[in-house]
Amino acid sequence: MCSYVSFPYLYSPSQWVWPWSHKVPVTEPLRTVGRVCIATGMVSAFGTMFWFSLRRAFGLQANRLIQSGPYRVTRNPQLVCFSLVVLGTVVLWPSWYALGWATLYGIVANLMVVTEEGHLLAV
Repeated sequence: MCSYVSFPYLYSPSQWVWPWSHKVPVTEPLRTVGRVCIATGMVSAFGTMFWFSLRRAFGLQANRLIQSGPYRVTRNPQLVCFSLVVLGTVVLWPSWYALGWATLYGIVANLMVVTEEGHLLAV
């Protein structure tokens, strides 16, 4: 899970431009959308982990399938929330580089879901 938290910082090119600088070729409404996505994603992801309890969120004390709270909507709320963080990052720092990282995140998240589904079926 820690790798998701640091994901936006993994692709910081040497010519890093901060989102609050006026050098970023993003309009103010898009800048706001990016910030809202990142803030919502981070707050929701950590809120979900604390709601679920940190021990179970990291795979410990997993004795039953949780189907209440945010897990009523999706089986992987942390992945959905961190997808918002990635989306917001791509909106704030648009580039082919950012799009590549977002694509890689999508592939890795899909592999995690497929692996987890296989495990749940086996259990």
